[in-house]
Amino acid sequence: MNKIDKQIFHFTNLGFGNIEIKRKLGVKGINLSTSTIYRRANKFKKKFYDLHVLENFNDILDKDCILVSGSIYSRFYKSESKVRSLEFSCLPLRKLLLKKEIRVVPYFSSDYTKVMLIPNKMSKSKLIPRKYTTGITVSFNRFFEDGNKLKPKIDIYIPLKKFGIKDTDTIVDNDARILFPALKEFGWKLCEKRVTDSNNLADLFVQTKKRKYIIEITSEGKKRKKSAKLNMMLRYRIAAKSFFISTTSKRINATPIIILWNGLKENGVLNREFFNGCELLNIKLLFTDFNENWQFAVAKQLAEIDTNEQIL
Repeated sequence: MNKIDKQIFHFTNLGFGNIEIKRKLGVKGINLSTSTIYRRANKFKKKFYDLHVLENFNDILDKDCILVSGSIYSRFYKSESKVRSLEFSCLPLRKLLLKKEIRVVPYFSSDYTKVMLIPNKMSKSKLIPRKYTTGITVSFNRFFEDGNKLKPKIDIYIPLKKFGIKDTDTIVDNDARILFPALKEFGWKLCEKRVTDSNNLADLFVQTKKRKYIIEITSEGKKRKKSAKLNMMLRYRIAAKSFFISTTSKRINATPIIILWNGLKENGVLNREFFNGCELLNIKLLFTDFNENWQFAVAKQLAEIDTNEQIL
């Protein structure tokens, strides 16, 4: 492979089209027609059957990458060729798949514990939305010899901008979508391991310069009829959420916060035992009316909490 072919392969590998490659080569003083670039790039199509391993994996990660958990499955066929399927869940990407076809090239870390999926029309690996679930599958037909080193569980990095996805599209909960822009004004950011749909990270997983926060938001009770039985059921449900967010926060080393409708406190739905339990679990509680512009007052309270927190 000569120097020009190496350049073409490099840009093709990164997902650039023929016109973009022509422009980039022109900057370097290499003038080729798009048809010539197409013919040369076509020779490398078979390369995209394989997976790519990068020694400098962390250096090439985009800032807008989100991290989701995935699983790798293996199957053997009569031809004795091993086929591996990578399965994961990412709701905004799945919605995109329902509108158009997306092919990707997988880039693995040298220890095979991480993979980044880069969109590339030349790849043979197509993202397929699973039926009846929010899952996505991508298969690799020709696997390299080190395939047996892959772990059943793997971290998947998805560069949002390359897929045309906004970072806020990864927030599923409606109240969390309303709150985050207000938090952004105080310098809060979404964590790379994002709440995409079913990764059990509550409604919002955000961070500041000091620490990470896991936030559960619920307006339950605001539109309910008042009755002793319904109040008791609501109290138990919120208590269960409190236990869930507490255990999750310990797993990811984040501060747990629950935002509730203030009527629960005023109407006595939440009793002293509930507040004592939250204090014991180190859960911070915030109350709001969930009326228009509620997010700005809550964001200000959260910023004050962060100011008083110690750096982790």
